[in-house]
Amino acid sequence: MVSYSRQWVSSSMRLAWCLAGKISRSCGLESAFLRIARLSWPMLYFAYQLVVPRLIGFALRLPMKPLFWIRNRDEYIPTPDGVKLAAHIISPIGREPRPALLIRTPYSQWLMYILCERFAERGMHVIVCDSRGRFSSDGEFSFLANEKRDAKATLDWLSEQKWFNGDLALLGVSYDGFCLWATVA
Repeated sequence: MVSYSRQWVSSSMRLAWCLAGKISRSCGLESAFLRIARLSWPMLYFAYQLVVPRLIGFALRLPMKPLFWIRNRDEYIPTPDGVKLAAHIISPIGREPRPALLIRTPYSQWLMYILCERFAERGMHVIVCDSRGRFSSDGEFSFLANEKRDAKATLDWLSEQKWFNGDLALLGVSYDGFCLWATVA
């Protein structure tokens, strides 16, 4: 079982309730949402763990047969100049090689955690890599200066992994989108 800090769970719960509130109001289910809001904390957490991920999976039109079992680990990706880039890897349980989703970001890895879990549940390895100089990565952050070089180091590292089957998807919006373009350039 994955352990979450109380602060992360509470902020994620607020995000989930905002999302659920918007969805319920847009579907005309406001009274149902108000009834759910009266439930006790364990029931809210249960709803958060089961209902919100399904809504996200449905909204993204992901396949319906999730694997449920995932594991999390942190690794460091070495670059040719000696800097280590922090990467959080969310993987489905199993030993066979699978496709991967790569997200390179200067933002906190935990902002995308709920979304990344949905892809991992459906059989993809998700690698969320911090940009150089941000959060747990070494080095100094410089706007777009090192993204292409670090992307190449990340791809080289990824190609050496036994759990990666060679199929790669990239995801990015805003600065993450610039990182995405630097990866494919």
